[in-house]
Amino acid sequence: MKIFGYLDGDSFIHKLDPRTKIIGLFAVSGLLFVFNHPAYVFILFCFALLISLTGGVLSRIFRLIIPLSILAIVSMITWPFYLKGGTELFSIGGIVLSKEALLYGIAMGFRWAGAIVLGIIFLSITRPDDFYAAMIKLKIPYSVAFVTSLTFRLVPSFIGSGVEIKEAQVSRGLDLNSGGIFSRVRKWMVLAVPLFMNAIQQTTRMTVALESRAFGSRTTRTFYRKYEMKRRDFAVLIISSLMLLLCIFLRVNGFGVLLTDRL
Repeated sequence: MKIFGYLDGDSFIHKLDPRTKIIGLFAVSGLLFVFNHPAYVFILFCFALLISLTGGVLSRIFRLIIPLSILAIVSMITWPFYLKGGTELFSIGGIVLSKEALLYGIAMGFRWAGAIVLGIIFLSITRPDDFYAAMIKLKIPYSVAFVTSLTFRLVPSFIGSGVEIKEAQVSRGLDLNSGGIFSRVRKWMVLAVPLFMNAIQQTTRMTVALESRAFGSRTTRTFYRKYEMKRRDFAVLIISSLMLLLCIFLRVNGFGVLLTDRL
């Protein structure tokens, strides 16, 4: 099963207007950046998982459990090197590890993992065409909307090409799992050349296709699908906005704050 790309479904969030999905994505993502206490951020991370369950995307998230766990662990390990002061736990070679730095690193791990989860949910419930149309409806300049939507189209394509190239090289006898770390890096670099050439070919074909269709000659756009905001869209926008305002209110009043000088 693919991790990225649209996943056909009939869930409640699938049926939302794409404009609601874009605004809701920013609102819910904003929740993750309000607090910096790990307990509060963990609750919001679980809320992101609940949204993925509602949209039938949870199985995709489980496939990323190892990368997300590595992200959280790396964040927990690296942040103590940058944050100084606080309650000292222990010191190693002159490097002091504080309780606040450790907790903040855990919070940052959940924050970025939650952001990745929300991004995957958005890509799974939104067609690229709907995403592009929604940006136009939101009065975003046509060229900006097109380039942004094109990015969402090409990234899954590049990932698929990379998987195909890797499988082709493995079938020819390339062993990516043997040797030391530097040997493995060299073997993976072998895959970069055909992947890079494939990206250039796709970009060239896209450029020719756009020029042959007189890209940018029209200032108004028409759409095959009809987009209409319904009551459920307004309800989602109101609820997500109120949640964001509530979290900001709590942050201002000292809730969920581990370090006052950090976001």
